[in-house]
Amino acid sequence: MSYEQWNSELKEALRKRGVSAKEIDRAREYWYEAYNDRIESGMDEEAAIEDLGSVEVAATSVVESLPTIQRSFCGLRQNHERTALVTVLLVLGAIAWVPVVFAIAMLAVAVYVLLWSLILAAWAFVASGYVFGVSSVIAFMLGATSGNLIAGAMDGGVSLALGGAAILLTPLAIQVTSILYQASIRFGRWVSHFFVRVAKGEEAAPAEGGPLSLWWSRHPDTFRVFMVVGGIICGAGLALALVGLLACGFAPNTVAPLPTVDAGFLGKISYPHLAQVVGFRS
Repeated sequence: MSYEQWNSELKEALRKRGVSAKEIDRAREYWYEAYNDRIESGMDEEAAIEDLGSVEVAATSVVESLPTIQRSFCGLRQNHERTALVTVLLVLGAIAWVPVVFAIAMLAVAVYVLLWSLILAAWAFVASGYVFGVSSVIAFMLGATSGNLIAGAMDGGVSLALGGAAILLTPLAIQVTSILYQASIRFGRWVSHFFVRVAKGEEAAPAEGGPLSLWWSRHPDTFRVFMVVGGIICGAGLALALVGLLACGFAPNTVAPLPTVDAGFLGKISYPHLAQVVGFRS
């Protein structure tokens, strides 16, 4: 048998097994190089063909080297009747499996959006505390300029305490962000793993992630700074608020509110007695 005949039989064997024309050309190039290597090593044509093995064995090795999804297509191409039957069943069953697939996809998107929404909510909560902390300066200034020191101490103190609490909670927000971010990455890989596994066969394995570590255990010095600074600011704010409450006899509704400030495009800023809002009522 000549190599041309062997190669022609290989092409026909692969075609019967449902291998695509592109994969057949690639396989023929591979076996042609293998044949040339044997000729260059000193074998004659007959010995080289015998060393390549039978056409059926070569065709089987080509099919087995294909990814799983391509092997599935090969099986469908072998039997046109089965291909038509599968197509008909898919079309008829679409009324059932399309909504299911769509629902699963939407559920995956919803979970992913939920994880990131929780991250945004955590930082929005902390950011509001920082805003209160900055606004305490305005409250102190309004109290001093209007002569209403008690209201300035109460409202500014509570705002300052909330700012300090935001600093104390910042490491927790960072840790929550880290956990949810890693969870979103792992969830995305978990969803995509099934598609990758179908496309690449057993080569694709689930993406494994390392154990989650606490942020403050990895950054102890930064965590200590947050705790010290936040604790001092929070304590100072609570002390000022307590002074204001003592001065008004724990009856903040008897104290005139601070003046309203016109902040331009930000609108008007007013200071209701925050001490009264949080629970001190006469």
